[in-house]
Amino acid sequence: MDYPQRRRVKLWGRAAFVEHDADLLARVADPDYDAVVERALVFVVEAWDMNCHQHITPRYTVDELPPGGLDALGAGGAQRARAPGR
Repeated sequence: MDYPQRRRVKLWGRAAFVEHDADLLARVADPDYDAVVERALVFVVEAWDMNCHQHITPRYTVDELPPGGLDALGAGGAQRARAPGR
């Protein structure tokens, strides 16, 4: 989800846990993390879509606000950014 740019990608596919594939488990292991990989979750993406941004409310971190802060977003953007719970 990219709230400031009002973009998202939807993925459709299948997922399966794989437990007894030593080559796969070795590929997903992090050599800097002391753990034994017991299983991997493998995703097969069958389709994807960029969604309509109409219903995605822009959200910003303090670092993402443009110079001038909320006032620079314009009336609509400033109202959404100030709304409680956002």
